[in-house]
Formats: sequence, structure tokens, C-alpha cells
Amino acid sequence: MRGPSFGRGLSVGRDTTPVRDSSDVDPSRRRILGAVGAGAVLALAGCLGQSAADQPDRSLAVEVRNETSTTQRYTVTVLADDVAVLTLADQRVAPDVNARHEPGDLTAPNYEIRVRGDNWATAGNWNPAACPAKTFVTTLAGAASTPDVTVETDCGEDA
Repeated sequence: MRGPSFGRGLSVGRDTTPVRDSSDVDPSRRRILGAVGAGAVLALAGCLGQSAADQPDRSLAVEVRNETSTTQRYTVTVLADDVAVLTLADQRVAPDVNARHEPGDLTAPNYEIRVRGDNWATAGNWNPAACPAKTFVTTLAGAASTPDVTVETDCGEDA
């Protein structure tokens, strides 16, 4: 037999020890938030925790094709969030030669690619999620002092 009840769900027995009434189901806010938070973490773990095997291979190739009659100087810069992650300064490509650069270890979600010469510049963007294998090609043709510049990009998808 229990004594008088004090507060919600507690009663005092004859030995004056507080006893939780089993019919009381009033969980605290902390318990509810803890349970919801733990469930959310488990639910998101599968979405956010992709393994490297689940992600496609990423590759970026930057080419400069020199179809002019003189050697061309250029700099390649790859940026992620406006921060240079790769700079290849003072590169040279001889006439009728293609120079190819394949930077590795690029893990950011988006990149800007810049190729600049003495009197020309090109730029483009790369989103590896949409295009895992990107080739960015700058072709220089015509007059050597101020060449005609064209840009081509390829996602490496076989059509």
C-alpha cells in the first residue's frame, strides 16, 4: 500500500522512498529530443556517408593546343571556392604541339578553370557530380602575337 501522492507520477511508500508510478508515461523533453536526434543521425548516415566506391572517378584534363607558328606561354589555374588549388605558371607549348595537364586529388564540389596567355585568356567551370571526367581544351590558331582562341569541353561520356 502506498502513501500520499506528491507531484506527477511519484508517491511515497511507507519507507518514504519515492517510487515511480508505472502508469506515468510523461517522457521529458530531453528524452524526446534525444530520441528524435538519434533517429535523424541514423537516417542521414546512409545519405551523407557515401564511400569512395560509391562515387564515380573524377578526372580533369586541361589541354592547350598551339596551332600558331611560335611557342606560346600560358598559366593554368584551377580554383575551388575562389581559392587556387593548382597553379601551373609559365608553361610553354611549341608550335603544332598539344600540352596536356592532368591534376589529381581534386575533391571539391565545383571548380573554375583558367588558362591565360600573354594576350589571351579562357575560363570554364567544372562540376564533377554532373561531369566526372572533364577535358578542357584551349586551341590557339592564327597570328602568333594575338591568336584566335577557342575552347572546347568534353565530359568523357560515350554517346
